Amino acid sequence: MPKKKFGPDDVFHNTVKTYPKYNFTYYFNNSYINNRQTDGQNVVSGTLSLYELNVDREVGTTDLISNFIIKGENDLNFVPSNVADPLTNQEYKVLNPGTIMRGTYPITSSISRERLIGNGAAAPFSGFDILEGISEAESVRKIIALQNVYQYNEIYSNKFNYSDFYISGAINAKATTIQEAASPYQKYMSLFCFPEIFKAQRVRPGSLELNFYITGTLIGTAKDTKRNGEIVETYGPRTGSTVGTISYKEGIMILTGNYVLDSSVQDGYLSPSFHLDHSDPLSASYKDSPRWAHFGAYQSFITNSLDPVSGSYAPVSSSYELKFEGTNAIPTLTMFCHANKNEMNWSNNLSYLDREYATGSTYQEIVVAQTGSNYYKEKETLTVKNTISSSFDNYSASYSDQTFISKINIFDNDGNIIAVAKLAKPVTKTNSTDYTFKLKIDL
Repeated sequence: MPKKKFGPDDVFHNTVKTYPKYNFTYYFNNSYINNRQTDGQNVVSGTLSLYELNVDREVGTTDLISNFIIKGENDLNFVPSNVADPLTNQEYKVLNPGTIMRGTYPITSSISRERLIGNGAAAPFSGFDILEGISEAESVRKIIALQNVYQYNEIYSNKFNYSDFYISGAINAKATTIQEAASPYQKYMSLFCFPEIFKAQRVRPGSLELNFYITGTLIGTAKDTKRNGEIVETYGPRTGSTVGTISYKEGIMILTGNYVLDSSVQDGYLSPSFHLDHSDPLSASYKDSPRWAHFGAYQSFITNSLDPVSGSYAPVSSSYELKFEGTNAIPTLTMFCHANKNEMNWSNNLSYLDREYATGSTYQEIVVAQTGSNYYKEKETLTVKNTISSSFDNYSASYSDQTFISKINIFDNDGNIIAVAKLAKPVTKTNSTDYTFKLKIDL
């Protein structure tokens, strides 16, 4: 098998920048990505599988793939989190060495939405409301942690001013509870997080679009028209108003628009996302008029939209569309492999030899004459099969070197194969022709 070295102009490194498009659609406990309900029977609607494992395997069988660790092979402070019952540090420490802990697949990812609610009827608010299944303490911690990120983004727009639009006043580090540590500027806010599997390096500036529907009728559209992180209403009752901001690199979007989009509509935007197991879980406080801060409120413990009583407390009339593009920079390696004239005219494939004169069935029998502990000798004469076709029936043209290139191997400096390129159709190579094969691989 002939080998050639790459020349100085045969290998190129470059980067291809792609912008994958996503369209998230939300309606009453259902979400869809690019109009697909699911990417596997075990993948929840509106999510992507990270490793494509167990996505279509039958649940409950022994054929399911699982990840695992063995006690004693990791640091004592290691705590697995993607298991059915996450362990605390102390529980992990008391396990016997050699204990196997298994996780579960598929592992999925999706865009998350969290509510933030001020604890009063009107501004100024003295803190956040923590409501079970509606607004959680973890969401307050997240928005407090975003202070530095948003202050940095002020170089793009003053709408990222943390104390003017998100948290009113200084953060109280000595507060006894997290909900008292900061006071929201708005009554309602929604915090969206875009995972890296969707945004990659960043959300593409100018690609974000939000559409708010009531019973299928569009009542509002907002876009980042300025490409500076401001989300501006382009269709609705207050065209031109800024309803939120998005930090492109971090993939964080906060919607702060609290004005009413349609005063004639009431929907269950504040319905808990899971059943509270209370004696009477239905409450008029679940309902509110549509606002941009309620965008994406589709999850509810109420599942029967046909029930006129319970359905009136669920977000059954509202649907939402979230569009954006990610930014994925893919490093690529391009290689040019040359097969010049009078080169590549030999093959190690046994079909290259005329089997009418060759004896044996293996390479050792056909090609090798003698072998020993100190020597290796091949046969001096081997008849090569004439594969040159003729225009006459049952007649071969005069012999000429001819090979068929079907595969290209790439070797490292030590002679190890590190990549293989296979041609869909073998290329005929004669001494009078030369070829250049362009190989490209994403790194």
